[in-house]
Amino acid sequence: ARCSDLDSSLKLKDDENAILVENNKRKEESNAAQVLRLADLENQRSSQAAEIQRLNEQVDERDETILSYTEQVKELADELVETRDQSEQVVQQWQERTDQLETNITELEETIAEQQNSATEAISQWEERCSALHEQIQGLELQLND
Repeated sequence: ARCSDLDSSLKLKDDENAILVENNKRKEESNAAQVLRLADLENQRSSQAAEIQRLNEQVDERDETILSYTEQVKELADELVETRDQSEQVVQQWQERTDQLETNITELEETIAEQQNSATEAISQWEERCSALHEQIQGLELQLND
């Protein structure tokens, strides 16, 4: 009876042991699947980290390009301001020269008008003198002919 009890007890222990071995096997399979899943996730993370690094490098390159363009735009804006200032100075100089020329023209026109008046008066006096002399000559010719 005692052997039979031991036999039953061993059989129960063997069954329990078989169940534990089966459970252990399932856990190992589950662990192996999780290790594979973890390795897959690690590969994905590594790929994503590499992609993030590549994108960060692109962002850095674009930031450098934008900075370069910004500096070029600033230089061009400075050149435009300088060119505008120079153009304003040139326009101002031309305006001053134009004003001076207009003043000179006005003065010359006044001088010409004065000289023309003087010349007209001198011509009138000369014509009067010529007429008077012509009349004197005619008078003297008449006296000589008489």
